Amino acid sequence: MTTPTFVPVPRRLIRRLAATVSGEQRDESAIPSYLHWNPFVRWIITRRLQMVTRMVADTLAARTAAAPPAGLDFGCGVGLLLPTLAPHLATFYLTDLDLRAASRTADHFAIPNVRLLAADRWAEVIDDGSLAFIIAADVLEHVDDLAGVVRLLAGKLEPRGALIVSGPTETLIYRLARKIAGFTGEYHVRTIFDIERQIVAAGFAPRELRCLPGLGLPTLFRVTRYLRGDGR
Repeated sequence: MTTPTFVPVPRRLIRRLAATVSGEQRDESAIPSYLHWNPFVRWIITRRLQMVTRMVADTLAARTAAAPPAGLDFGCGVGLLLPTLAPHLATFYLTDLDLRAASRTADHFAIPNVRLLAADRWAEVIDDGSLAFIIAADVLEHVDDLAGVVRLLAGKLEPRGALIVSGPTETLIYRLARKIAGFTGEYHVRTIFDIERQIVAAGFAPRELRCLPGLGLPTLFRVTRYLRGDGR
């Protein structure tokens, strides 16, 4: 299969998708950031997806399994990675609390190999050891039972499969930046540093870390690629 390169979803489509999602779910999916008037806000939130895409590409390039790859976008939001990753996979699984917008994205791009799974069903539908990668982009800071979720995710990965995680630092600078940008909601129960510690404790080995925005500026988001450390 070919190497994924980032395919942006048009802002006009994101606006239409936003109308199908409830207020809190819309905010948790970062939709307002993709549509923000400030170009820096739009850049940094999109840059996360570009970094995730490259990490997926590196994972698939290093893969030795014979079976065609499958992946999971855990907490997929409106499905902005669908046109980027689905063409390079046998099956692309997506799960979230509300899948209506992601379904419309799949329809818009006529993607046939996507499976949308309810938040209470993905773990029973996806076979253990079957996924080349799992993406958890700005979602694990919202879940209650983080340790349990990380264990479930680990079990779905194939040997040397990758867990790609991004999240906000929740530092004073981050909170100030949110306030300046006009965001007021508080939906996070932990920071990316809490998440990273839990992932390592579950046996994952960090392989790559990227900080945003970079350029010597204070870090607002961290994006990390982990590999299953057991070699099974």
